Amino acid sequence: MKFLRFGKWKIEEVGTGILALITNSRYLEGQVFNVMRESLRKTFDKIYIVNLRGDMRKKESGNPFDIRVGVSIAFMVRTNNKPNKKADVFYMDIPHSSREEKFKVLSFGFKEGKFKLLTDTKKNYFVEIDTTYLDRFEQFIPIDKLFKSRPLSGIMAGRDRLVYDVDEEALKKKLKMFFNKEFDQLENLKIKTNDTKSWKKSEVFKGTNYKNVVESIKKINYRGWDFRYIAYDRILLEGHRMGYIDKITENNPALTVTKSSRKKRFETAFISEKLIEKCYMAVTDTSYAFLLKLDGKSNIIIPDLPYKSNHNQVFYYIYGVLYSPAYRERYDVYLRKSFPRIPFPKKEELFNSMGKIGKILADIHLLKLDISFNLKISEINPNKWIIGDYIYIKEEETLYFENPNKTEKKIEDLPWIRGITQEMWNYSLGRIRQIEQFLNSRQYNPSQKYNSLQRGLNHDELVYFLKMISAIEKTIEILPQLDEIYNKLDVLD
Repeated sequence: MKFLRFGKWKIEEVGTGILALITNSRYLEGQVFNVMRESLRKTFDKIYIVNLRGDMRKKESGNPFDIRVGVSIAFMVRTNNKPNKKADVFYMDIPHSSREEKFKVLSFGFKEGKFKLLTDTKKNYFVEIDTTYLDRFEQFIPIDKLFKSRPLSGIMAGRDRLVYDVDEEALKKKLKMFFNKEFDQLENLKIKTNDTKSWKKSEVFKGTNYKNVVESIKKINYRGWDFRYIAYDRILLEGHRMGYIDKITENNPALTVTKSSRKKRFETAFISEKLIEKCYMAVTDTSYAFLLKLDGKSNIIIPDLPYKSNHNQVFYYIYGVLYSPAYRERYDVYLRKSFPRIPFPKKEELFNSMGKIGKILADIHLLKLDISFNLKISEINPNKWIIGDYIYIKEEETLYFENPNKTEKKIEDLPWIRGITQEMWNYSLGRIRQIEQFLNSRQYNPSQKYNSLQRGLNHDELVYFLKMISAIEKTIEILPQLDEIYNKLDVLD
């Protein structure tokens, strides 16, 4: 960003010239660079972009420099006769999977015929996007304009293995080792406690203690439904977000979305009554929380509608819209580049219907439901629900906590859950397959040095897991109902 600004300034000083740079590619479409792209277009006559991709967070391969971030080449041209209009942007995409393939394409040079003129957009994107529904989408109300307070991202602890755990007692043991300054033992467990610029052990020991930290332990949504226990101490954590994220409670849920997503489709909207981790909806994307209430007062801005509505109705109406498959598919590319925008119907009936089903869906996601009658579980000793080398067999619609093909145990002696369809098994939030995520984080593996859960699931954890699976089943069932309403309130011309 600094080099582009410097080059732009030098070209403006001289009056004419060409700025050519190989850089990080985030500015091509990142939301924080909207004004920057507009400024570049005002300075130059023509801008040529070569997108070499290679962003590991987007699962792109073939990075030219073996780095994690994507790479692009920009040629920005300014002539003496600078017209009083924005520059045309020409785009060349090189999505090939290997570095060698990309170099081969580049070896033929940058002939103008290889570039495609991009469609002009309000946010001046320097990448090719489908603009079919862009104007329509931008007429909707941005979600951040429907809430009074600015949303904040979730907690960024900075020391996940130290301050998080799936088992509360295991977390307490780690914290005790830390405050007893048994750093070598923590190191053996692959738990880092080294000082950084923003976190120092001496300051932690000075500002808090073991008793305070243990008393601060709370539950947190860590990866979708997959929860952890966190030592929620202001001194111990680097990014605690106290004063906002800690206001999420059972009586004050937060609607959570991403501002931008590196995933291949939009599926980062959820609701929480617990603390949330910064990337809890998608490992590569930041999650932002919109509180229903702030300091005991409504945090909702009711839009100008031709009928009366209240704050709860607007909150759950938004949630219903965000889960409509038709809405997600139609505006997918835009939902992954900015905060969602929400359409509102002219008819009160449609608004009320979407609000009601949005509330039902929210309660489902908050696990305010009974365990599905379609789920059957093995009748084994309660202390034998140990997650081992698990396997899902789609033909049987059964999840075995231990692979029956790799054990001498009889089927009736194994823990299993039946009634899980393949669609339920594959259900993901931010590309995190939720059932597998829960299992993986609680899997028993005695060969691992760092393995907190040295036991099977207790009763509460098993009930939680079964309710989570039931919530996935109910979500899949309710989606067609959302679309039936949504297609009436957002009718294409």
